[in-house]
Amino acid sequence: APPPSPPSIRNALLTLRDAITAASWSAAGIQGWSSGSDPCTAASTWTGVTCSSYNASSSSSSYNTSSSSYDATASAATGVTVAVNLAYFGLSGSLNPLLSFATTLSSLSLAGNALTGSLPSTWSALTGLTSLDLSANDLTGTLPSAWSTLTNLKSVNLMNNGFSSTIPASWGLSLGVAGLNHLILSNNSALCGTVPTALASKVTATTGSTGLGV
Repeated sequence: APPPSPPSIRNALLTLRDAITAASWSAAGIQGWSSGSDPCTAASTWTGVTCSSYNASSSSSSYNTSSSSYDATASAATGVTVAVNLAYFGLSGSLNPLLSFATTLSSLSLAGNALTGSLPSTWSALTGLTSLDLSANDLTGTLPSAWSTLTNLKSVNLMNNGFSSTIPASWGLSLGVAGLNHLILSNNSALCGTVPTALASKVTATTGSTGLGV
């Protein structure tokens, strides 16, 4: 039998919700985020989701990432999810590896929650990301070497977590020579080792808050 089709962008986003405890999701008062709605239609509002405008009648099927407005001039127009911001909603739970199928994302912020567990290596498929903020959670484990594929990243904020081990050498070989501007790692006391040369000018780690360079 052929392998199953990958989930839609909507269903991929819903895996993020599924990995959050029901109690904290409910307490946050987040609207939408149901399987019976689409995050990017004119009639739907999903808390924290930004969509680009999309002209369904366009022969090139292109979308404009510079706009988050719905294109009402296009018949049957819907948008494409480009950003999720659920920062400081008091959410507890973990990071779902299946969010990797939300490949249209350019920005993801889950900062300031109470998320636990590790960084999914499968998120290496989110190659459109330019901004990622997972700061101020309770995340642990190592920094995935597989994330070296995320060469469009401009800013990564992982501060105030419990990450351990070293910065992967693969990050220095790819992220460091791409467009990355900021890699913020302060207050991860178990991070250690040397910073890859290509990342030396990009890493922010408050003196004494990590073991980097020791």
